Amino acid sequence: MRPYLIALFIALPSILFAQSNYHSGYVVKNNDDTLKGFINYREWDQCPKSIDFKINKEDRQTLKFDPHIIKSFQINGMESYVTYKGIISMDRTKFPDLPQGLDTTKKQDTIFLKQITTGKYLSLFYHQDGIKIRLFIAVSNEQPLELKYLQYYSAQNQVVSGGNYKAQLTFFINRIGRGSNKLTRLIEDAGYNQSDFEKIVSEANGDGLNTKSDQKKVFFRFFAGARISNTKNNLSDDRSSISSSVLVGPIREVTVSPQKISAFSSTQSPEIDLGIDLFPNKNVQQFIFRAALSLWYAKPRFQYLVYDGSINDNYLSTTFFSQYTATLTPQVLFNFYNKDRFKIYIDGGIGLNFSSYSNSKLRIGTVNDFDSFWPNFPVQAGIIIAKKWDFSVTYSGYADYTKFAGDYGLRSSSASVGVKYLFGK
Repeated sequence: MRPYLIALFIALPSILFAQSNYHSGYVVKNNDDTLKGFINYREWDQCPKSIDFKINKEDRQTLKFDPHIIKSFQINGMESYVTYKGIISMDRTKFPDLPQGLDTTKKQDTIFLKQITTGKYLSLFYHQDGIKIRLFIAVSNEQPLELKYLQYYSAQNQVVSGGNYKAQLTFFINRIGRGSNKLTRLIEDAGYNQSDFEKIVSEANGDGLNTKSDQKKVFFRFFAGARISNTKNNLSDDRSSISSSVLVGPIREVTVSPQKISAFSSTQSPEIDLGIDLFPNKNVQQFIFRAALSLWYAKPRFQYLVYDGSINDNYLSTTFFSQYTATLTPQVLFNFYNKDRFKIYIDGGIGLNFSSYSNSKLRIGTVNDFDSFWPNFPVQAGIIIAKKWDFSVTYSGYADYTKFAGDYGLRSSSASVGVKYLFGK
């Protein structure tokens, strides 16, 4: 079995990155011909160096386009990119990976720029590669110009920040004759980031600060669901004696000789789930940050034969209690099969459990010895159908939730199946 598992782990990266996600769109070639079809839309953390294109979604043949052979491409209703041919800065500007001293390195390149917003006068573009983030501005259909920003360590090892992007923005505003006190304040307060620049460009275009391009996009959705859970509780004692008694094992393991014991009790219960999904890219949805609140309970009951040395005989002992828990679980979900209307995912996170206890009868300790807060580490696998229904199985390994003295303790693991309804898209 082990060789097959090794082979699976070796092949898994290829399987994951081979997944395609084709959406309707078009490319504009260098001869101005427009070619409609389908573009493989990936969760690009950096601007793509090339794209995969199909005339028909079912085609086996894939065309590859890079910025040397097309002017632009658009994924309908999602993102647009244009080709830029010109000088780009090459200094690093992300702390703490900064150059020692001013670095004015540049190079000639041909790249795709992501279109952030466009309007009557100005357009704003974004580019990110393995070196830095760059922002570009353009008048109408002219060649974009990089807005310059720099950071570096001085001779005294202090971080120096600068660049003339504010002067560049002022120049473009004056050039189109849209100068105003409001825009002057926005430029003076602007950091080198997409959000601040987008406000400036939208205001200059006469769109105000509440245009479609400037509105906060929905990058989250809520969900609600239910599960059936099986919680397995483990009561254990590694000591040789408890007072005058010796635990000798579960009732099914009758013996009169003292020994280490471990007894189990299972509870089947319903579980309610509420939560929110956050998307780094709501169109692709390959990675999702999920926070779930779950409500559930367990009612363990243990029975033992206990050997009492004073009477040289066994007697039956019972331990039981009720545990009611609210669990907050931040987790990361990855859709390793990621189609628009069908997804298969795995996820993992940490469960932050807040428990209360009642109806207890304990051989050792009191209900005060139970932990009101205890963590566990659930993993989950599931499928999402039609963007609305999430079916999953969840498993959490053993986690302790008592603070009894000595080696006596309680812990639990759980397995569940459930369904969630996803609100939004």
